[in-house]
Amino acid sequence: MVYRLILQNPEDDQFECTFDIAPSASLFELHETIIKFVDYPKDLFTTFIFCDASFNVLEELTLEAVKEQDRTIEEAFSDRSKDLVYVFDTILERCFFIDLVRINMEQEDLSEAKLIRIKGDIPKPQLSSEELEDYIKNGNNVGDDFCDDLLDDEFDDLEDIEYSEDSFDEYDY
Repeated sequence: MVYRLILQNPEDDQFECTFDIAPSASLFELHETIIKFVDYPKDLFTTFIFCDASFNVLEELTLEAVKEQDRTIEEAFSDRSKDLVYVFDTILERCFFIDLVRINMEQEDLSEAKLIRIKGDIPKPQLSSEELEDYIKNGNNVGDDFCDDLLDDEFDDLEDIEYSEDSFDEYDY
């Protein structure tokens, strides 16, 4: 049996990487396959995220966790209500969506993944300073909601505290 997977990038709907892989391959082998086919450096800090149809995170696996597990691609795609996302830039949350598009029951397991085609431009694994500035100007600063929520939750009660100059005298700066 062989699974046909497609990587898609939300930044560029023209990009598509299609490949065949054995369902018995591990998620770590999937990581290595993705890195190989898109020619990314091996030292990227990456994660796999399982999410629902609204992209709510159900489970996040760092590369280290993936190495320790023996979860197969077949297990990863066994629950079709979950989507699989591969985050290659954890700071800006840039990613690939991974879709299972075909299962070939008649073909024997592959010993290694087979690239079918790459369409469009492969996204850079890391953005230059200028590209980062453009990325943020285009409203892609995905961390804002998280930071706003954190600040709202953690520091709301500090507004009610009254400070005087005497309250800082006990500290030696």
